[in-house]
Amino acid sequence: MSDLASRVAEAFPLAQGGYPDGELTFMCDAVESQRPDFVAEWGTGSGCSGRIFWECSRLLGLNAAIHTIELPDELQAFDTQHPGVNCGMYLSGDGDVVRHQGDGVTEALILWKRLQPERPLFFLDGDHSQIMVARE
Repeated sequence: MSDLASRVAEAFPLAQGGYPDGELTFMCDAVESQRPDFVAEWGTGSGCSGRIFWECSRLLGLNAAIHTIELPDELQAFDTQHPGVNCGMYLSGDGDVVRHQGDGVTEALILWKRLQPERPLFFLDGDHSQIMVARE
């Protein structure tokens, strides 16, 4: 596990329990190497990925805008891993993470075009169904 991943796991213990070490390290290394000013991640679910990106940005002093995108209510039935009322529960209190609902690809591109970040990072959470991932 990288130094940054260890620091994220210490600040947010669920990151280590909810992700394999390799995936947590990958996410942290992506932020550390790319130093994004904008992160769009979809597949929000419990909000763990968004929180990890927020912790990375905070620990590195990046001030990156973190945006999470969840399926619209009418499509959540197709995502068997959707947490329902617990959606985004790990984002609570982290007002720096902006939550959206909609199609992940479409919403991420709208945000990217509107905000025009210099160093964007797009992250598709791999927990989606095969049909959803193939489309995205």
